[in-house]
Amino acid sequence: MLLESTPLFINDFQILKYARSATGLPERISVDVGTKETPDDEINQRVGENARILAAAMREGEPKVSARVVIMKNAEQNSEAWKARLPDALTFLYGEAEQ
Repeated sequence: MLLESTPLFINDFQILKYARSATGLPERISVDVGTKETPDDEINQRVGENARILAAAMREGEPKVSARVVIMKNAEQNSEAWKARLPDALTFLYGEAEQ
């Protein structure tokens, strides 16, 4: 599962609460965010911490989950940032491509 620039702050961080009790999660989860996800500097200051909390919550709910967190400095919520992070995320999720 790839969570790319996921707005965790929506609905008072309800997703963090749900993640702790989630079941049936995939074996590997990549949580990728930038440090300029929103125009709100206060939210941006916590985006990395929130991504780490989400990954930990998913591991708590499903101990076999392997979750990684990538925080890209100065990256915004846009296709260029996602494009830059995607190759490493896919390698983590699916392994190296055969050639």
